[in-house]
Amino acid sequence: MGMILDFPILAALIFSVALNLLFFLIAMASQTDKLTDFTYSLSFLLLDAVFFFLAFLGGQVGVIEIMMAIFVAFWALRLGAYLFRRILLMGSDARFDGRRENFWAFLLFWLIQAVAAWAVMTPVLLLFMAEPLLEIPLLTWVGLGLFVLGFVLESLADAQKFVYRSRAENDGHWVDQGLWRYSRHPNYLGEIILWWGLYFAAIPVLQGWDYLSGLGPLYLTLMLLFVTGVPLLEQKAQKAYGDREDFAVYRKSTGLLFPHFPGHAS
Repeated sequence: MGMILDFPILAALIFSVALNLLFFLIAMASQTDKLTDFTYSLSFLLLDAVFFFLAFLGGQVGVIEIMMAIFVAFWALRLGAYLFRRILLMGSDARFDGRRENFWAFLLFWLIQAVAAWAVMTPVLLLFMAEPLLEIPLLTWVGLGLFVLGFVLESLADAQKFVYRSRAENDGHWVDQGLWRYSRHPNYLGEIILWWGLYFAAIPVLQGWDYLSGLGPLYLTLMLLFVTGVPLLEQKAQKAYGDREDFAVYRKSTGLLFPHFPGHAS
């Protein structure tokens, strides 16, 4: 307990890594992809619950801390349930083909996932560990508002994609309805917005090196835009539909991340 109270951010990192290593061993032994995204969401949920509880015990809980804890919990539960249901239907995740059989490659992915969850959650953890704000600043309200906006975008985009993919008549076609008519990756846009929102909400309690916690949402943004998110899905879509003229029209008239309206070149 002393380490957690004296070095909360380091303790959170150790906790996240230990949790992911535990599930990695299970996933590696059973050669399953069903635990990966589930554990990612679980990392956020448990970090949120444990450190909010510690803040509560320390008498450091105010309105913003309660709201922040509830927001993160809703996000983690919603995303975790969605991803777990999806992998149960898919059976396997193509991202891990050729990787789940390789101990070190598979382990590296899980370690990166553990560190990512910790880094993105750091602004929230710092807010929990700080003295409660007597007055709630405008920037905090703006940040919480951005979270709500991002959460709605991500949830709605995921729901629309799931419904579209579940219809037999849409087999062999990309999602181009609802939010996906205006953005090729509206779920990622929502994800980016909501985590930057929580960072902005925490800024009023940050001091000195604490501001570097903004590297968490920055890391998430860069990963989604340039590494694991958008590039992989764009390559997959291009491979599947690249020879179709109607797909070329869709790509040209639809924003990559930020919405563009059909008929206007991106």
